[in-house]
Parts: sequence; structure tokens; C-alpha cells
Amino acid sequence: KNILFSLEVLSNLSHEINVTFHIYGVIADKTYWDKCKKYLNKMPSNINCKYCGSIDPSEVLKTFREYDLFFLPSLGENFGHVIPEALSQGTAVLTSNNVPWKIMEDYNCGWCLPLNDKKNFIEIIAQLSKYKKIQFEELRRKCIDFSVKNFINDNEIEEYKKLLLDSK
Repeated sequence: KNILFSLEVLSNLSHEINVTFHIYGVIADKTYWDKCKKYLNKMPSNINCKYCGSIDPSEVLKTFREYDLFFLPSLGENFGHVIPEALSQGTAVLTSNNVPWKIMEDYNCGWCLPLNDKKNFIEIIAQLSKYKKIQFEELRRKCIDFSVKNFINDNEIEEYKKLLLDSK
């Protein structure tokens, strides 16, 4: 999920900006993770990074609610299911333009940026670090509004119910 890129971006933040960055998930590539660990050991003191392991699927939505931003500068996703999960819980998303979620920018609840422009990633995180509680509340509302408008469709729900009930 491009963790090294995330760490590079975070390490370039101003030393006045304090960030907590938690990493979740299974370690699928030990060699890559070893590179990440080396980078983690060199992070500036204002960046608090922690690997939290994998979590039970039933805890994913609750976990997203604990954070202000989901930072996923992905190299590519077919869909990126975790992105609507984050948005549905009011957590803004900062990702790459390699995911099919550019529409969230129209709702001001996330960003899809080119990976060759780390400066924009740094600027967005720096900007968010200055947000007051009321600004984060407004951002959370925009994320949830986006989710309601784009993921909750009564017609589709009825079609799924019909499909599932007819298959029994």
C-alpha cells in the first residue's frame, strides 16, 4: 500500500507538525516490510509511527472513526474497498490518482494526487495539522454526506434483497 512513500512524505513535514501514523494490515512482503522498519527507525521525533497489526473485519469501521485522515498513497487499486469504508465513518482520504475515487474531491472529503508530486501530499497533511476541531467536524460531515449520496441507494438495496431471497 506504498508505506515507504507514506513514511517519506511524513518525514518531510515541518518539525512543528506532530503526526500519529498507525499502520494496519498483514505483512505480506517481509523484504518490503524490513525496508519500512529501517525507515521507521529514522523517523523524526514529531512523527509517531506504529505498526498495529491486522484487525478483525468487525473492528474496521470503528477503527476508522478514531482517525482524522486515512493516508493510502496506493500504487493501484481495482476498487479500494477501504476508501468508502473510511469515508462512511467520516474519515477523509488522502490517496493517489491510481485509485478510482477522484469523485470524492468534488465533495471536498478527500484527495487523489499523483505520486510524482510529494509536495502536494506534504501540503495537505500540513494544512490538516492546522485544523481546529470544528473544521474536522465539517470535514467528517462532508465524508458522511458523500457516502450517503454515493453508497446508499434504496433501489439497489431492494435488488440485493430480492436476489438473496430468490436464491434460497
